[in-house]
Amino acid sequence: MAPWLDSPVYAPQARVLPVWIAVGGNPASVVRAGRLGQLRIGVTSHFYVEKTSQGARDTFYQ
Repeated sequence: MAPWLDSPVYAPQARVLPVWIAVGGNPASVVRAGRLGQLRIGVTSHFYVEKTSQGARDTFYQ
C-alpha cells in the first residue's frame, strides 16, 4: 500500500460555505447580488474590432 493512502486528511472547518454570485445581462442581477451581500467587483471583457460597429456585427454574426 502506498504511504500516502494512510495519511490523515485535515479538512478546514468552515461554518459558512463561500459562494460567489455572477452578475450580468441586466441590472436586476446586480441588485440581487447586492441584496444578498455578494457584491464584489470583477471585470471581464470580450470584444471584436472592425472599422465600423455595423462591420463588427456583420462579421461576428455570420
